[in-house]
Amino acid sequence: MSNTIIHTKMAVGLMRKHKRIHQVMTTPDAECLVQYDNGKMTGFVMGYYKEFDDLKAYFLEEIVIFAEYQNKEYGTAFLKELEAVVRRNGVEHIELISVNDEHHMHFYKKLGFYAAGNLAMMGKHFKNE
Repeated sequence: MSNTIIHTKMAVGLMRKHKRIHQVMTTPDAECLVQYDNGKMTGFVMGYYKEFDDLKAYFLEEIVIFAEYQNKEYGTAFLKELEAVVRRNGVEHIELISVNDEHHMHFYKKLGFYAAGNLAMMGKHFKNE
């Protein structure tokens, strides 16, 4: 019985991940890339283009580098490749929301990203009661 429950929970988890990827990939103007090394997938990026009155931007929704490839420059190389791809498509600005910790801030800042001083991330969480 517990195996069935664990299996069901794993299936639900996989469905949620699939749904999340599907949501981004089916967004109009989505640009999603997959990174490989010697035929093995190392990670992926997902995001979409945004048109403003005065510029075209790319919103980096998610970057995932699989655990065994982290801290080995795969993320750095991948973001540089993403930048080249979106620039070829006329993008002048990339924006993203990141975890606010030293590790993530160092990663993005070394690639030229900066914290936007005129914006604040806002949220409201609802608990099931």
